[in-house]
Amino acid sequence: MIQTTAFLAAFAVQIVVVSVLHPVWFSRYLRARAEVQMPDWDRAARARFFSRYRAANFVIAVFGVALFGWLVTYLERPDWNFVTVIKCVTWYAWAQMLPFALTALAGLWFKQKALRHALPASRRTASLARRSLFDIVPPVIVGLAVLAYGVFAALVIHVGQHPFPQFAGYLLLRNITLTYIFLGFVVYWQLYRRRKWPLETRAFRDELVAVQVRMVFYSAIAVALFWTIHLTLNWQHLQRWRPLAVSVYIVIIMLLSCMVLLSLRRRAEEDRRELEEGGPDGGPLPSPAH
Repeated sequence: MIQTTAFLAAFAVQIVVVSVLHPVWFSRYLRARAEVQMPDWDRAARARFFSRYRAANFVIAVFGVALFGWLVTYLERPDWNFVTVIKCVTWYAWAQMLPFALTALAGLWFKQKALRHALPASRRTASLARRSLFDIVPPVIVGLAVLAYGVFAALVIHVGQHPFPQFAGYLLLRNITLTYIFLGFVVYWQLYRRRKWPLETRAFRDELVAVQVRMVFYSAIAVALFWTIHLTLNWQHLQRWRPLAVSVYIVIIMLLSCMVLLSLRRRAEEDRRELEEGGPDGGPLPSPAH
């Protein structure tokens, strides 16, 4: 049927995007950033790190191909269960995210270590040139994020007047409301409370804040739209389309992440060229005190 064919195509794309394309772009971004902002990272250790990262993602991709083969066989059965498929896709997505998450935590640890050993003059909490939200995110994007939340809330209230069995719309509305509050805190922290890492140039820091804030708004829109589709499919008794929605949602989020990595990699490469010509920001590269 069309929903199984569409889902299998989306899941194949998920394997490629999350376990092949995203790791490649993430590795290139880290390499470019390490050359400027991680001068103490030994080249041999760096090579071993990236080799293990690639190996982990390769193993997960191979497992995904095996899971894809099983899904092809399972979905040929007329009595296939959409809950089983969603669980498989979700748990596999968590496995795909694991190498990226561990790498991000390692980077956070390195950054905190650099901050602890930074010179006092470098331990500032924000750039002197603060930007407002609308300097980074167009008002139309902010409006779309608010609109996506409003559409979901309206759908919950409408369906709640004549709920279907196992209706959990109000619980979902509470969770999305908490998600929006959390994302709002993330935006505030990025704009006004984020610490300056002494090995970052101001240009890179401004670019990092900008793309992360925009990513927050794109993610908020994607979350609200996903749960709107999820609720609509349940309401209209089209649950067998839900695995497709889950896989497409994962692909969209990771493609947005790839766009962020591409932008930051370009900025890091520009910093490297500036360093070779005399140092970022027109001066020598700062280094943490030991």
